[in-house]
Amino acid sequence: MQGANDVTSPEYGVERGNREKGKTPIGTVRKCSFCFHRLQRGEEPACVETCIGDARFFGDISDPNSVVSKLAASPRAFRLKEELGTHPNVIYLR
Repeated sequence: MQGANDVTSPEYGVERGNREKGKTPIGTVRKCSFCFHRLQRGEEPACVETCIGDARFFGDISDPNSVVSKLAASPRAFRLKEELGTHPNVIYLR
């Protein structure tokens, strides 16, 4: 049974430890893995699956017939800080 101070990390599907013991990095930002553990099971990332507004899409951008490829080709599409050479993999729509 999990205690009040135990913290799981659902994005990685693993137990992160007990906050009282200092095992859990508090206030630390981690990079999104697009729920790699879910992708391995053939599932979508949790944020895509649970978005109540159906505003998130995930797929193969190299497939010209995919929804994400068509959205990425839209004049509404942009990437954050692309001009800095960061090579972002997330595309937003205006």
